[in-house]
Amino acid sequence: MWVLFLFALFVIGAYFLPEVVTVERDATIDAPSKVVFAQINDLHSWEKWSVWNQLDPDMNIKYFNHGIGEGAGYKWDSANKHVGTGKLQIVESTPYDSIVTLINFTEEGDAKSVFNFEETDSVTHLIWKLTYNLGYNPFTRWMGLMMEKFIGPDFDKGLENLKIVCEVQVQEKSLIEELVDLEGFNYASIRRKVSFPEVGLSMQEMFETINNFIASSNTEIAGVPFTIYHEMKGEEIDIECGIPISILIEGNKTIITSTFSSKRCATVNYYGDYQQLEDAHTALQSWIEEREFKLAGPPVEFYFADPRTEQNPKKWLTKIYYPVK
Repeated sequence: MWVLFLFALFVIGAYFLPEVVTVERDATIDAPSKVVFAQINDLHSWEKWSVWNQLDPDMNIKYFNHGIGEGAGYKWDSANKHVGTGKLQIVESTPYDSIVTLINFTEEGDAKSVFNFEETDSVTHLIWKLTYNLGYNPFTRWMGLMMEKFIGPDFDKGLENLKIVCEVQVQEKSLIEELVDLEGFNYASIRRKVSFPEVGLSMQEMFETINNFIASSNTEIAGVPFTIYHEMKGEEIDIECGIPISILIEGNKTIITSTFSSKRCATVNYYGDYQQLEDAHTALQSWIEEREFKLAGPPVEFYFADPRTEQNPKKWLTKIYYPVK
C-alpha cells in the first residue's frame, strides 16, 4: 500500500511540474553578426563548435537540402548513448537576425532551439535558447528538473567554442561563404572573347564604352560594374562586362541590353588585389562541391571599388557569385 501510495504521489506530483522547460545562454563575440550567423546557418560548420557534434567523432551524419539555410538539416546516428539518434532541421533563417531549429531526439521527443543575433560596432551578442516540451510522461516531467544541469554546461562550452571559431576567422580575415538570393536587374553589357594576358585592358575598354553609352542615353547607372565569366577554353576566355541600368533600353551593334534574372547563389566577399581573386574562386568552388550543389550558370564578379580612385588594394571589395541548384 505504501509503495502504491508513493507511486501515486510520484505520478500526481509530476503533473504539477512544468510541461515546458527552457535552457538559455548568451555570449558576446568579437565578430560581425554575418560571421557568427554563417557558422550556425551552415550545419557543416557545427562540428567546429557544437559539443554534441564532437562527442562522437565516428557519428554518422547525413545532410539534406545541402545542410545550409532554411529547410536544410541533418540526421545523426551514434553508438554513443549520450548522442543517440535524431534529426535537426532549420525551420527559419533570417540573415544576421535569427535562426530557429527543430530537434527530434527520436525516443525523447522534440525541442525547439532559437538563436538571436544583435550586432553593435561589429560585436555580436548571441542569445541561444532551447525549449523542450516534456509531454505527459511523469518520468520525463521529473527529469525536466535536471535539464538545466544536463544541458547548461553543453551550451556554455558550445558558445565558448563558437566564440573562438568566429574571432579567429575575423583575425585571420577568413572568407565567409554564404548561400543567398541574388536579385535580378537590368543591365547594359559587352561580350567578347579575349586572351588571358589581354583581360585587364579589355575589361577597362569595355566598361568605358558602356559608361559612354549610358551617359548618352535616357537611362542611368543603377549598380556597380560586373563581369560574367561564360567560358574558359584554351588560351581564351569568354567574358561579358556589364553595368546595371535603371531602365531597360535598346542596345546597338556593340552594346547588349538585357535583364539579369534572380538566382540562388553561393557567394563570398573578397578584399584585395584582383591578381589573387583566383584564390577566392577556388575556395568558393570547394565550398560548393562539399555541400553537393550543382552549378546553374557562369560565375559573376561585382566590383565595389575603382582602383583609379582607391589606391589601397585592401579596400577593393569584389563580391563573387556562383549560381547553384
